[in-house]
Amino acid sequence: ARCYNNLGVQLQNDGRWLNAIANYKKAYELMPEENQFKNNLASAYSGLGAQLFNPNFSFYAFHKLIR
Repeated sequence: ARCYNNLGVQLQNDGRWLNAIANYKKAYELMPEENQFKNNLASAYSGLGAQLFNPNFSFYAFHKLIR
């Protein structure tokens, strides 16, 4: 579970929000008692939302987001 979480952190730092969310979800499924995994998941959803609703958000950034 910690490996999934750590990978999620790296992906989130790289701006790869959807991949980060998938890894955080997996970490949380494996260890739901670990609050940090839930907090990281919430942070990634918040970051994704902020990025999508940014008026300067470009197609290039969207492509990077989904890769």
